[in-house]
Amino acid sequence: MTQLDQSDFALDTEAASDRKTVLRAENLAFSRRTDLAEGRRLSRENLDIVSMFSTPWMSRFLHDEAVLVPPFFEETMRFKAWLLTLRENCDRYDIFESKLDARVEFVKQNKVKIFEVFDSHFRLINSIFSDMEKQFEHDVHHRRFYQYHLLPLVCTSPLNTRIYLKPLGYPGDYEIMNYYYADSYCGDTTYQMLLNRYTVEIPLARANINRRKVLANVFDELAENTSGRRKIRIASIGCGPAVELIDLIDRNFSGGRFELFCFDSEPLALKSLMKKISEKESYTSIDIHFHRLDIRRFLTNRDPNLYPLDMDLVYAAGLFDYFSDKHATLALELLSSWLTPGGKLAIVNVSKGHGYDAYLELLGEWILNARDESDILRLCEGISCSTKSVFFDPENGQNVYLILSK
Repeated sequence: MTQLDQSDFALDTEAASDRKTVLRAENLAFSRRTDLAEGRRLSRENLDIVSMFSTPWMSRFLHDEAVLVPPFFEETMRFKAWLLTLRENCDRYDIFESKLDARVEFVKQNKVKIFEVFDSHFRLINSIFSDMEKQFEHDVHHRRFYQYHLLPLVCTSPLNTRIYLKPLGYPGDYEIMNYYYADSYCGDTTYQMLLNRYTVEIPLARANINRRKVLANVFDELAENTSGRRKIRIASIGCGPAVELIDLIDRNFSGGRFELFCFDSEPLALKSLMKKISEKESYTSIDIHFHRLDIRRFLTNRDPNLYPLDMDLVYAAGLFDYFSDKHATLALELLSSWLTPGGKLAIVNVSKGHGYDAYLELLGEWILNARDESDILRLCEGISCSTKSVFFDPENGQNVYLILSK
């Protein structure tokens, strides 16, 4: 199978030599929340990222008072030049090879050295912003400049497009998780496959897959320590695809020992999960409940009659990534009240220092509240519990886990 030469992946250090090292940017009136740009209503379903970031009105933010940091400008332009070369090489390959299997094999053979360039770039951008002591979401000028030049080249794959457009109105929806769990090679072109594969293979994405194993161990330990005379009650908060529960059902095919409760704010996620479980041979013996959870109501209404109690395990894998410390502490207090004596509360949060801020925040506008061990312990200081433990993803450390016992 054909492989690209190493020189094809070298950054063009001369790409920005003929350009000014200082640009001026305008705070463009563009809101991701309202989909309004220059007064135009944008449809997520029909939005063409390439054309949106190639129109004259979008380029207006290159002329403003704000001065871009030279290293940031230079690195952005170098990476853009490299991406253009990479896409050209991939498109040239596609002309001679139309078979999907061959393209997948091509990506497998070349992805390591390509992804090294991606990683190197995003580490450098993270370092530049660290030196600037600025957060990505607050520096509009640099973010818009970065998006203007790179989004048309990066958000062409199915997964990356969904991450940026957020068709359900929020980041990290259940379909994005399905992309991660499918672990496949998606895209109409080799270039798109490479981009899609990079997003699926970054350690932060792999941590989502790793937590299936961690939660499986939590389920097994719970089953071992619970009397077989009664059902084990498990609640998943912000369940999404709930692949870990499907794994549990597959491993305990009779389904008779567990009573499962799935909570999510997205009806489509619950509908998709219901469909998958209904296809199981043991469907009729599975004791499972689906609930739409209004997060705002959940955090403000303490009425115990609203939610099922006496849970042996309540867990939230990813939901706390989007909570402020105040809301996270409130959620911990509420969820711990659901537990039966001896029950456990498990929380999974993205850990600090994951290294992909530039990729997710600048290009995907996907903001995560990362935490470390001390942050997690601080959240549960006022919560009554018999034991508490904190540990990191055993494979790559990208997630931090908190387990409380009532």
